Amino acid sequence: GLNANPTLNIANKVYVMDKYTVKAGFGEVAQKSFYSEAETVNFGENDAAAKKINGWVEQKTNDKIKDLISSDCLGQDTRMVLVNAIHFKGTWKHQFEKQRTIPMPFWISATESIEVPTMNIKKHFNYGVFEELNASALELTYSDGDLSMLILLPNERDGLPQLEEKLQSINIADLTSKMYSQEVEVALPKFKIEFDVDLKETLEKLGMGTMFTDKADFSELLEQPDPLYVSKVVHKAFIEVNEEGTEAAAATGMMIMAMCYMEPIRFIADHPFYFALYDKKQNVFAFNGRIYRPTL
Repeated sequence: GLNANPTLNIANKVYVMDKYTVKAGFGEVAQKSFYSEAETVNFGENDAAAKKINGWVEQKTNDKIKDLISSDCLGQDTRMVLVNAIHFKGTWKHQFEKQRTIPMPFWISATESIEVPTMNIKKHFNYGVFEELNASALELTYSDGDLSMLILLPNERDGLPQLEEKLQSINIADLTSKMYSQEVEVALPKFKIEFDVDLKETLEKLGMGTMFTDKADFSELLEQPDPLYVSKVVHKAFIEVNEEGTEAAAATGMMIMAMCYMEPIRFIADHPFYFALYDKKQNVFAFNGRIYRPTL
């Protein structure tokens, strides 16, 4: 397999309507925080403008995110589009052997299952049992060691909604400090997810609703005096987990000895679970999601 270091690419760009100029102050901010100069585009020619923006996003996300902006979001009244794209590709430290990937049942409810290609491995991983969450946790490390995927598996087949409710009141990063390296038999379905979110509603709930109305004040953005407001904020993400990877405390010798006589620890992700990409160095979660029905 590949032994490439994980890459997390974050790309940002500002597009401005033709014949409009960005104020010098915002231009500097854009260059600093968006690492890009504003590029002018005629939003009135909405198909061509959408094609240009989407082409840039595709290129920056390794062709994984397509059609971020639909042409009917753009028009003669559009003054500015801010784009942010993230692409992550990581190789597992311990890769799953392809020949051990077999169809196994995945329970989409307490009583109904579907067959999905499931990867299998037996190695030392950071593992923990959290009774207060009624769940167990497994950390799969990527090849450079700082980035990992944390998987939280409810004990019950249909326990994910309750688990997510409990997660709201805890700091997930704290869980990783209570996990220890142990030999674990792991079964994990291959999965791919892609989701679109229109963030307008979320931002309105956070009290940022005025930016969507004519009361918004963006007078510092453009030289021209047009009143501006934000019409839409679109977010699209893609993640793929397969045998090679994704697009802690070492156990003591004595503990390993003792474990030879114990039942092997099994982490069988055969029902809905929660996952998060975790950066140990920065102590941040770059990405999280839930799998209710694995799709490829």
